[in-house]
Amino acid sequence: MTVHYLPLHISKDEWLRYYAGEVTHVQCRSTRGQSIAIPAHRFRAFTTSEGLNGLFKLTLEGNRFVALEKIS
Repeated sequence: MTVHYLPLHISKDEWLRYYAGEVTHVQCRSTRGQSIAIPAHRFRAFTTSEGLNGLFKLTLEGNRFVALEKIS
């Protein structure tokens, strides 16, 4: 299992493009500097009226998605 920590700050206006399906993947940079593309639908549960903000923990097994959690 591999764990990545992803700090994200996406404004509500920008997030609307993801939420509407206009953009399908969120391009993230982990705290270790790795670039990771994650399907936008994985973040829908974390959407607020301010957009998408916080530190997220992504767990992968190989390249397969296991879990995504908001930790702060």
